[in-house]
Amino acid sequence: MKNQKRFAHILGGSTSSLAGVALIAIFAFFGFRSILTGLSQNIAIEATIAAFGALFVLLPTKFLMEQESESRLKGEKRSVVFRSNLDDYKSVATEIIQVLRDRKLTTNELSLLRQNHAFMVLLGSTKAIEASRAFIIKCQEIMDGSDADNEDGVLLDAQQEQDLWDLALEFLGAAREGLKLAEDDFVLESEKSAFRAVNANQLEIEEKFIPRQELIEGLDDWAKLRSLEALQKKTIKKFIDTLQKKNASLKEKYTRSAISFRDLDSKKEKRILYINSINKNNEIKISFAAVKDQSFISKAKQDLGELISRTDARADGWGLSVTVPEESVSPGASEKIFLVAKNYALFFQQEDKQS
Repeated sequence: MKNQKRFAHILGGSTSSLAGVALIAIFAFFGFRSILTGLSQNIAIEATIAAFGALFVLLPTKFLMEQESESRLKGEKRSVVFRSNLDDYKSVATEIIQVLRDRKLTTNELSLLRQNHAFMVLLGSTKAIEASRAFIIKCQEIMDGSDADNEDGVLLDAQQEQDLWDLALEFLGAAREGLKLAEDDFVLESEKSAFRAVNANQLEIEEKFIPRQELIEGLDDWAKLRSLEALQKKTIKKFIDTLQKKNASLKEKYTRSAISFRDLDSKKEKRILYINSINKNNEIKISFAAVKDQSFISKAKQDLGELISRTDARADGWGLSVTVPEESVSPGASEKIFLVAKNYALFFQQEDKQS
């Protein structure tokens, strides 16, 4: 549709120019006729042809020069818009990366995200604007669901960080598309999948090579970092005690991002599950490790019954995230988690034997 309108605009301009040439030719004919009548017929014809020839040379030349000038102006306009778009996209991307770099979300960062989003509305592409808005909305949901009420901000758990990275890549992909780069063969879905693998490797590296991230005071430090209330801390402690009572080989580790558990009977020391957070309703957010056996994940999800859960396609297989309500709200909910954790431990022990 845009191309049709552009063609009609050019055609209209050409038609008006040709009409002008025809009118000038008619006026020139009648104007020169009185002068040329006194000359011989051959000279009159040659003079008339020469006059029309000059007109047909000058007018198309003028038309082409105007078209060239118009094209140059359009090119300069596109260049200015491109640079402005690039600056706006970089500003939004910088604030997004700042949130993810320190794995913490503050009200000041959220304010800057909204400010840069507003600037981008002027010239940004529709998809980039929508992707930026989706990131901001997710950040607002995280802050609204957090119990932290201090100026230090909200620490992101592993699942929140992954969700925000996915949205960040959605924005970067939309911005790249909006810039309309020549011969661009970028595939967003492939990059998202590859970047999930990068994030998974980063977590493993930090677990292995940055032991100082482990919180010395354990649950006390973890609860303090998240500004948990006494009841929330008590709920977490009760859950951990019961989990280890049901699975004596599980050993916990407290870090800033999560409370992780590994099976001491497994040679690989692979983490089985993570306690990511607890919300105002005392619902515990848990994620299980990824495995390549999708049927095992499907069975685990089935064992969770009516609990809110979801499977995630990760670089190293299929993961499982679940929300565990307080026992007074859903009696027996924790027992389902303990069962799945035990099955995970047995699954990894079986993998050890096969390897």
